[in-house]
Amino acid sequence: MNNQIKSTIRGAWKALLGKNVAETLFFYADETELRWGPFTFNGLKEIEKWATELGQRIPKMGLMEKCFKVDGNKAILRFVLSVTLSNKIRGLLPGIGSYELKRGKILREEVEFLSGVVVIRRQDAKLFYTNVESSMI
Repeated sequence: MNNQIKSTIRGAWKALLGKNVAETLFFYADETELRWGPFTFNGLKEIEKWATELGQRIPKMGLMEKCFKVDGNKAILRFVLSVTLSNKIRGLLPGIGSYELKRGKILREEVEFLSGVVVIRRQDAKLFYTNVESSMI
């Protein structure tokens, strides 16, 4: 049972990170409640819209699992999400996902992001500080 729950959650993440919206929806129950940071999405139609828009806004995402615990039909996943935005700014967002499954599908998912880190190159930092200084004059 533990392996099946982990496989379902990992499958949902893999599909989402690969921008495969149809496959992402496969892992969710019709009546799923998804909380992603401050946003809540109810049902497959809202999750489909969210997954589509997320893929458009964040061109590249990756996930590194830190800790994965299963207890009955519930699971907790601690992770670091790496993102690259369309303007090439990269970030690392640690988070915690709480899951409840029913009949092999995700019924509830709540993802909370912790303080993250923006990763920039030296030349980007120089450009950023030059722009900030010139806007303060």
